[in-house]
Amino acid sequence: MAAAPYQIRAGALFIAPPHPGAQPVHIATATAAQITAANRAYDQDMTDFNTCQTIKESIKQQILNAVDNIYLQDLEDDVFGYADVTIIEILQHLRTTYG
Repeated sequence: MAAAPYQIRAGALFIAPPHPGAQPVHIATATAAQITAANRAYDQDMTDFNTCQTIKESIKQQILNAVDNIYLQDLEDDVFGYADVTIIEILQHLRTTYG
């Protein structure tokens, strides 16, 4: 679903969580509570990112399993398969090519 219709329906924009990067380096004067809070925040950000990635991959696999490969072969790379193809690209290809 495009961003505008999603925002109307959900009442908010969906922003996929970005990868949080490397574990934060704590300043030398950080207290145990500050270190624990920073580590928990990082862990939660990492969990959110991994959950989003897992869901996206699961949805992509469901689509690939549900649709015969003949309809998707134009998107398939000889080396990487569908690894570089997004869910939106798959759905747009199916809609524009096959209605």
